[in-house]
Amino acid sequence: MAIRSAEEIITHARISLLQDKPFFGHLACGLVVCESAFVPTMGVTADRRLLFNREFVENLSNLDATAIIAHEVMHVVQGCLERFPIGGIFPIWNLAADQVINTM
Repeated sequence: MAIRSAEEIITHARISLLQDKPFFGHLACGLVVCESAFVPTMGVTADRRLLFNREFVENLSNLDATAIIAHEVMHVVQGCLERFPIGGIFPIWNLAADQVINTM
C-alpha cells in the first residue's frame, strides 16, 4: 500500500463527500486546508480554515477522514464559533458543540 500524505487523504475525503453527501462536500471544498502543529486532530476556524495535524490525518482511514471532515463542516453549519458566548469557556463550549453534532 502506498503511503498517502495528509493532503491526499483530505482531498479524497472531500471528493467522497461531494459524491455521496453533496451538501457536506460543497461546504468542505470551501474550507482552506491548513496544517497546524497546535491542533491535535482536526478543527475549523471562524474564517473557514480546516486545520489538521499531519500525524493524526496520516493515520486515518478514508472513511474516518470523511466522517471527521463532515463533523468539522457541521461546526460551520451550526455557527459554533460565531455563537461562542462572551466570557465562555471554549473547551467546554467545544465539547457541547461536539456532542450536539455527533448526535445529529
